[in-house]
Amino acid sequence: MHEEWDFFKYYIGMLPQFAFKLNWLWFLPALFIDSVISYPLLKWTQRRHAGKPFNFKEDGTLILGQLFMVSLLVGFQQAAVGNEKTGRKDIMVISLLTIVAYATYFFLPCLLVN
Repeated sequence: MHEEWDFFKYYIGMLPQFAFKLNWLWFLPALFIDSVISYPLLKWTQRRHAGKPFNFKEDGTLILGQLFMVSLLVGFQQAAVGNEKTGRKDIMVISLLTIVAYATYFFLPCLLVN
């Protein structure tokens, strides 16, 4: 085993393998992505629970934010997820449909009432 005492040489040599060294932390980016996607819906439910009336400026921004986040997720899935051997790019479709159904369940009734 070769020991390198120059930190910068070691760091530059380690960069290509850096992702493989942190593979046990895979859930942190997934947790962050889930949090960013879920935030507009969480904010929406907090506003409804507080009894605030529907305001297109604030609530419309939340709905557009949710649509934007879901479209980013779709783009990410199409670009990054997929097996090159089988050509499948629909691996995470079920999770996407769950997020869309959950958001629709909360957004749509309030929009129809108001």
